[in-house]
Amino acid sequence: MTAPWDTLLIGTRVDGYEIVEHLGGGGFCDVFRIVHDSTGDSRALKVLNPTPDSDASTEFEREARLLTSLQGSSNVVAMDGDRRTVKVMLEAVGSGVPFTMELPCIILELADCCLEELICAPDDLALLEKFRLWRAVVLGVHQMHMRNVVHRDMKSANCLVFVGSSIGREGCKVSDLGRSRSLGEPPVHALDDYVLGRGDLRFAPPEFLWAQGDDSALTHRCADLYGLGSVLFEIIVGVGISSLAINPDGQLLARNQANVRAGLRADLSSLRSQYERSFDLFESALPRNVASYATSLLRVLCDPVPAERLKITRGRKVNLPPESLEWLLRRIDIVIKRLEISEKENRRPKESYGRR
Repeated sequence: MTAPWDTLLIGTRVDGYEIVEHLGGGGFCDVFRIVHDSTGDSRALKVLNPTPDSDASTEFEREARLLTSLQGSSNVVAMDGDRRTVKVMLEAVGSGVPFTMELPCIILELADCCLEELICAPDDLALLEKFRLWRAVVLGVHQMHMRNVVHRDMKSANCLVFVGSSIGREGCKVSDLGRSRSLGEPPVHALDDYVLGRGDLRFAPPEFLWAQGDDSALTHRCADLYGLGSVLFEIIVGVGISSLAINPDGQLLARNQANVRAGLRADLSSLRSQYERSFDLFESALPRNVASYATSLLRVLCDPVPAERLKITRGRKVNLPPESLEWLLRRIDIVIKRLEISEKENRRPKESYGRR
């Protein structure tokens, strides 16, 4: 190629849109801003990189299929139409012979930023808005679970923010479903991909880091609960909770995988002490009226033992389906209500004493 392939797409048209700006990329895709010829509406175009990586192609096709199945979910990023292709002129390596390549792409609603960007500027966001954004993320995962889909890669970078959105003053939607899984379909990866999980180790739940995952619906849902707790920890503290409590790396993963193959299965409950510093740090960052309650919730969501993340729902006559996260949404609403009351009290004029 004589120029980066992404710059070659600027000015190209796809289904009535013109590609006008490269917004960024990572992993196996790049994202562009596109503008509709007649309406002037802006959308995001997600394009699969020109790569022979079969895993990347599989994840891209899966994301397109899952987004189609999740249409109508208010807090999952919406896809416009079906999977498409965009043409780009490239040059063969070595010979320099030009050729046209069709790259798979999908059109998505255009966000203002990702949640990770807001976390990098913490002073720009009030605590109340942080919890509202987190609630929106939880609602998105709830909507996925109710349609038998699990995300499997929860982190702030995979959540999109829509300022002035109808889903909240600063709405947030779940995105990047390439590693997601429809529980109603046969597995598409080898067992190790479910035993170890996939994605950034800094946000991975301990059952994946210790090679104790599996492909059951319960394990996937519990992993998403940990991911939601980690997103909250990111919003408040600025990093994923696994990165602080465990500091995982490839050597840890390889060592734990070898131990499991040798029949040495670690007791995940022994990891709880490593999380105490993280929980204390989280609690110290919150005001007294919500600190204890929110930290107790985080302790449940990020318990190293997967099944313990559901202990809040045990023994309660809630009549909720097992995939529902309404129990979690209700608890977030309690935190938000307390913060709203505090905000109103802080705005109320101070009473003057000693005056007639």
